[in-house]
Amino acid sequence: MTLGHEEHLGDVVAGYGTDVDLDAIRAWWSLRSLLGVRWLVEHGFDPL
Repeated sequence: MTLGHEEHLGDVVAGYGTDVDLDAIRAWWSLRSLLGVRWLVEHGFDPL
């Protein structure tokens, strides 16, 4: 929900309380971004 919109992370975390591991969230973002690149390459995405 906040992938690519880190400015909204504080609002989302506030809804879950203070026991949220922000490093785990950032690790998930990294994984999703890397997997997204793989999908784009496999499906012929070309930024040029």
